[in-house]
Amino acid sequence: WLTASWYIGSGVKAVAALPVYAQQGIYTVTFQSGVTPAGYRGAADAFINYFAQNENQGTHYDLRVRSDGLLHTLIKFDLSQHIPERVRVISATLTMRVSSRSAPYPIRLLCYQVLQPWIESQVTWNEAWQGTSWWGGGGCEGSSRSANPFYQTEVNKPSGEFVVLDLTSVVQAWVDNPAANHGFLLKGGYITANVTYNFASSDHTTANYRP
Repeated sequence: WLTASWYIGSGVKAVAALPVYAQQGIYTVTFQSGVTPAGYRGAADAFINYFAQNENQGTHYDLRVRSDGLLHTLIKFDLSQHIPERVRVISATLTMRVSSRSAPYPIRLLCYQVLQPWIESQVTWNEAWQGTSWWGGGGCEGSSRSANPFYQTEVNKPSGEFVVLDLTSVVQAWVDNPAANHGFLLKGGYITANVTYNFASSDHTTANYRP
């Protein structure tokens, strides 16, 4: 789940869905598919697979990341109807549940801002959506994403544990320019051995496991 806190100063226009935010102060909201805000449907995610470059995994219950970079995950939360423009984001974190891992080894998780639109039900390793290739080549690389990660961390956790990613800087960018919100790419990095981590997706049957 994505938990965001922001400060509203004077003169900020409230979004129609949440007029209470017209009041000055600090607000915190958690976004989780089908859970909160009530009935929230703004989450999209999928993993893309080098070994099955034309397969879409937008409805899979897991998101997969591999330390050799051959499995990537794409995640997006639509915030435009819930966070007013011109607010200062104090903090934003994404919590993900580890479903399983292929071996008891750590992985480095690198988060890149995605610069190209993509469609959850159509995205593959080769295409952002059907008939449209990734600008920078397969796997949402090159010009399809930011050159440098906005956040990275080392993870060494078994199934059932939770991983927390700091998205503060990128959520601020999405609030400042909602049209630029194409989510982020979660890519794995090698530490001691090759390993695959699976995380519960927004389509997981257990709602509280979803990002």
